[in-house]
Amino acid sequence: MAGFPPDPARTAVTSQDGVKAALPAVRAGLRAMGLRLTVPVRVRLVGPDEMASMTGSHAGRVLGWTIVTDTEVVDLAVLAGLDGPEFGAVVAHEYMHAWMTQRRFGRVSLPIAEGLSQLAADGWLERQSDPRARTLRAAIAADPDPVYGDGFRRVRAAVKRHGLMPVLRTVRSRGALP
Repeated sequence: MAGFPPDPARTAVTSQDGVKAALPAVRAGLRAMGLRLTVPVRVRLVGPDEMASMTGSHAGRVLGWTIVTDTEVVDLAVLAGLDGPEFGAVVAHEYMHAWMTQRRFGRVSLPIAEGLSQLAADGWLERQSDPRARTLRAAIAADPDPVYGDGFRRVRAAVKRHGLMPVLRTVRSRGALP
């Protein structure tokens, strides 16, 4: 029906076929931001118990995880059942972790690493027409968490002053924001 947002259950990504269908739009949005992986990385859906086991957290608390060995990204694990906009935002967030790993960013403080990843999620959501994307962006911007929320706001302020690629170059070379 026109005028109503899509039903989240209809856009939920619940299978690897759903992942394959959703990924081109996510990758295109990230490429529009200037982000492209040097080596493609698999996106794998996992259940809440598997995610909790991987991350050491309670089931349902972590939505995505980048699995890395040294400087190689093995895959991106994403919680199954997220609706389209949330799935895309989680993939964009984890994609930024993979992007930094592939470019050998080395040690970066957690607020900067998570802030950059939240910035990728926010940038991807900004390009979406789904009204749920606005809600997710507002949640990212208002997140009170000192790592994710404050990190995002610090990174966003630096990007507004200097631009995304200059900020990424500075973080890579100095491990700090400009």
